[in-house]
Amino acid sequence: MPRTQVVFALAWLSLGLACVVSAPDDDPTDAVAGACGIGCADNDAREPNQSHTSAAALVWDDVSAFGGYLSIDAFLCPGESDWYRVPVSELKFDFYGLHVDAIAAGSSWCASVEVCGEPALPEAPEHTMRVEVFDATSLLLVAEGVGLDGRVDVNGFDESFANDLLLRVSGPTPLATYAYELHVEIRSFGGEDECEC
Repeated sequence: MPRTQVVFALAWLSLGLACVVSAPDDDPTDAVAGACGIGCADNDAREPNQSHTSAAALVWDDVSAFGGYLSIDAFLCPGESDWYRVPVSELKFDFYGLHVDAIAAGSSWCASVEVCGEPALPEAPEHTMRVEVFDATSLLLVAEGVGLDGRVDVNGFDESFANDLLLRVSGPTPLATYAYELHVEIRSFGGEDECEC
């Protein structure tokens, strides 16, 4: 490698801006080298978690007979994927209902319900968010959702959600970069996910 390229690469590494990002295809086992961009200065403490092998381990905020719940605040850099491991297998329920809510900064819990009057983002490339849910052992995609307005809900009810899960949060467009909230719930009963004003 020429000396100028080595110096340039070391400069990127010394600034903490070099990273590995997931490939844009649907295969979670692929990864490509790349730079997160200037937005990485805002990145969160769970980094590096740009691949399924470096997924940040999450812990339940609350576990009861009704289910397990956790919530985190994070930041998505341009071209980045954030991966998380959810310890579902430790819950030992008879029924598994998955509810994931991902909300970009500027949006809100019930943004899609106009009569609630909560903040909402317009549909735009910079507000696009994708959440994928994988079985942590098989890497099989078991659920996914995409929102163009910074708001994604992913729901499912069956044994597919009884094992540990991997969640990938990404922005399918290069303009998608934002702070976001991620709420994950595994319910031990069947029930609806509602917004009430």
